[in-house]
Amino acid sequence: KLFEKRNLQVDFFAVGRSDAEPADKVAWYGDLVKGGQLDAYSVCAWGAIDRLAEKEREKIVAATTSSGYAFSILVAPGLGIKTAADLAEIPIAVNMKTGSHYCILSDLERTLPYSKIKVVHGGEPHNRLKGLLEGKFQAVALISPYTEIAVQLGFVKVAETKTVDVLAFVARDDI
Repeated sequence: KLFEKRNLQVDFFAVGRSDAEPADKVAWYGDLVKGGQLDAYSVCAWGAIDRLAEKEREKIVAATTSSGYAFSILVAPGLGIKTAADLAEIPIAVNMKTGSHYCILSDLERTLPYSKIKVVHGGEPHNRLKGLLEGKFQAVALISPYTEIAVQLGFVKVAETKTVDVLAFVARDDI
């Protein structure tokens, strides 16, 4: 109804089940906008800044904070990893160039030198949890409800971010 009141036609774009968001999301979203598949999208503020630094055809049109939003780092049991300090040199699966990537880096830098923090692209939260279950990843960044599922399955929560993620809405600059 909100869009209809303003005489706007809105179609939602979703990634297909067999598709996965690539690690280079800046180029991916840029290509979707250039190709006319998207006119606007939401993204964490860190990702928006990253994308806008590389693309000149988009602009931030709005932003909002998400209250109480936190990423948790979970690890397989029996690894001897109990705290964030124990994650030095351990690859942590995140969704590159999104909130999980930037918030994890920001928070872990309070405990570890940047050179000791290792992040790898694990895709969307459900894929990171699946990778943890299958032993593909030793450590993953998850959000609710995936965090709670992982804990119930016996994985160990060793850290939780304090960084508040901001959601930005980006649109083509000619809109």
